[in-house]
Amino acid sequence: MVASSTASNLEREDHQRDADFNKAMHGTSAQARGGVAAMFRKGGSAKQAAVDEYFKHWDNKRAEDETPEERAARTAEYATLTRHYYNLATDLYEYGWGQSFHFCRFSQGEPFYQAIARHEHYLWSTRTDIDNLIASS
Repeated sequence: MVASSTASNLEREDHQRDADFNKAMHGTSAQARGGVAAMFRKGGSAKQAAVDEYFKHWDNKRAEDETPEERAARTAEYATLTRHYYNLATDLYEYGWGQSFHFCRFSQGEPFYQAIARHEHYLWSTRTDIDNLIASS
């Protein structure tokens, strides 16, 4: 459960704003064939707004020069920051890795989807170990 003092410092949810931005950003890009084509069909001004909002927290700033106020502002806007990251990165990931949001190694000559399936089976087989680790902590 989130402490009330933390919850009050976070950005309010605004589903209508998010839906409007998603429509401006993505438009009909989901119907585009090919991952790169989808990236180029994004709304130009919405894409630029997402880039500007995402990078405003880091552009030309060194971590050691960051002030507590800048860190607090980024924390307060974490939801928007996260949305913009995924709005910008999703097409690139899907272009490179399909619908799977994880990476894997390939054996020489191994087909892409076979490698992904092998890795997913591996991830599933380790789930019990992870569950036990979480339960014991």
